Amino acid sequence: MDNNILFDKEWFYSVTDFCIDNNLKTWFTQGFDARLMDRDVADRLKELPVYKGLFFAWDNVDDEDIVREKIELLKSSGINTRRDVIFYVYCGGEYDYDSAVYRCRVLKSLNTNPFVMFNIDETPTKKINALRRWANRKQLFWTCDISEYNRKSV
Repeated sequence: MDNNILFDKEWFYSVTDFCIDNNLKTWFTQGFDARLMDRDVADRLKELPVYKGLFFAWDNVDDEDIVREKIELLKSSGINTRRDVIFYVYCGGEYDYDSAVYRCRVLKSLNTNPFVMFNIDETPTKKINALRRWANRKQLFWTCDISEYNRKSV
């Protein structure tokens, strides 16, 4: 339950060596810190047997260049980003809605999946619930844009 396993690469390699050697499917639910990923880490992630995918986070729209760079790094390591990569997209509230939509659209353009998260201490609006349903249900996300989905659901 390490909340930033890439912070200590020696530990990351120790844990992932064990998983690979024992053919254990991994699910790092807390997400990897993409900012700490380099070529060696991306290559290692390609080797890992995964259960539900490789999870990262994109909470701040200002990190767009880093996210784009790291997705390309994952692709160049042979990782199928549409099938195996998910980015948590935090939507803090109505004030953050447009940013969350933008981040989801960027991830879609990069052939990568979002998973929209919301503060459990808040009550989500209809708009935010629709965003979460659209982004988190892959059949909806990959077949229409949020603007098309909203016309039908909100």
